[in-house]
Amino acid sequence: MNPILDGFNSDGSQKDCSSQNTSCHSVFGKVIEGMDIVNSISTRDPSTATTPGNSIKTIKILVK
Repeated sequence: MNPILDGFNSDGSQKDCSSQNTSCHSVFGKVIEGMDIVNSISTRDPSTATTPGNSIKTIKILVK
């Protein structure tokens, strides 16, 4: 889990997600298979990257 991506500040207050440069995403889910693939994805900052990132061709979502 990455707290920077959720909709809350470190003190638990809600972020102003309408503010420019404020990252607010719902982060949920659990990898149940293929963690080796997840770990092989290159870390990259889109704001400074000079080459394309990895391409994800298939994601399988199971609802339980």
